[in-house]
Amino acid sequence: MPIVYTASNLVYTVGTRDGSWTLEGIDWETGESAFHWISGSNRYNSVFSGINIDQDGRVIHTTAFGVVRYDGGPE
Repeated sequence: MPIVYTASNLVYTVGTRDGSWTLEGIDWETGESAFHWISGSNRYNSVFSGINIDQDGRVIHTTAFGVVRYDGGPE
């Protein structure tokens, strides 16, 4: 489940590129890719869980194996 983060005007979602799971940042206004962060193997599959952004601006989502937190956070 994607989330819109109005502070950065980005939509965050989990996807795949070249067989690796990724965190995707998409510009809300243009629909263009703003960034992608390669997470890795299938263990990073969000299994359609929601994405959250914590009080420190870090992106968090769950997987079948646990919780993933991207320390870089939205810009």
